[in-house]
Amino acid sequence: MINGIELLSLFFISVIVLFISRKVAKAVNLVDLPNARKQHQGPVPIVGGIAITICYLFFLSRHTSLMPATSVHILGVTTLAVIGALDDKKGLGIKLRLAVQTLIALLMILGANIKLEYFGFLVGDISINFPSWSYPVTILAVITAINAFNMIDGLDGLLGSLSIIIFSSLAVLLLYHGQTNLAYVCLSLITIISAYLLLNMGLLGKRFRIFMGDAGSMVIGWTVLWFLLQSTQQPLQVIKPVTALWIIALPLMDMVATIVRRIRKKQSPFQADRTHIHHILLKLGLSKTSTLLVLAGISALFSSIGIICDIKNIPDSTMFYTFLTLFGLYNVSVNTLISRINKKAVLLSNV
Repeated sequence: MINGIELLSLFFISVIVLFISRKVAKAVNLVDLPNARKQHQGPVPIVGGIAITICYLFFLSRHTSLMPATSVHILGVTTLAVIGALDDKKGLGIKLRLAVQTLIALLMILGANIKLEYFGFLVGDISINFPSWSYPVTILAVITAINAFNMIDGLDGLLGSLSIIIFSSLAVLLLYHGQTNLAYVCLSLITIISAYLLLNMGLLGKRFRIFMGDAGSMVIGWTVLWFLLQSTQQPLQVIKPVTALWIIALPLMDMVATIVRRIRKKQSPFQADRTHIHHILLKLGLSKTSTLLVLAGISALFSSIGIICDIKNIPDSTMFYTFLTLFGLYNVSVNTLISRINKKAVLLSNV
């Protein structure tokens, strides 16, 4: 049963943990410094993800029966938070991070029996299943989810806002399909992340700002995928697999489009740059607040379409090919905007 008083208490506990974590981060120098790619003022504690993880684990420890394989999930969340914090502090290499993400995927498969093998009826009445390929496909899905959420975390409030939209979408569908326990876990995450946004966006004062860090983006990415696979695959399978694409549309589209552009330029897919969708909108002259609202609105729109189509039982193939069409339009639009920005930069350089 959903307990509103407990969620309210969790919110205030999260705020307290965030403030304490912020002080600890400054003491151990776990801060983000401004540079050419990170244009903020002064050192900002990178402890949002760690604080979110602490509060989430506190909630799960009180409700171990809300979802299957809770102990495995806790182990995965803890591991990713530690690795993410080390990456924030020391900057771990991409090979090590990918190795850890692969091991975490295997933990999900072997420890919780959660894997991606059913894709729905994407071609007419033909059910698409790849049970023999479930291991590599699930590993790829885990790596994709973790890095998609990591890459979208480049603007104050963006990752937090998108996460709330995504977990809210999951909660709505899970409640609709009678999965109250899983929905309650999603609501706990919404509560905790809402507390984080107060500090991240400076709503309690600019001097109290904190960043999510890799610890947060990795934990959130993996947790989102955990819930998506748990609810779209056997034995639960209450949500259409194709609906998952609509729920995580914006982070997924941004990551794929960005990686493709980097590969076409013969760059490393994981080489950081300023060509993500939020960077592009900022270069077009939108304010940070406007950019956040636009992207949150797009994410909410995609999620709403997915929710409605799932509830109305729209054919999987219709949902899938509509998604691919919109993804194509997104890619063309972003590339057009980048070309416009580059042409403007050339003209200004010649003045």
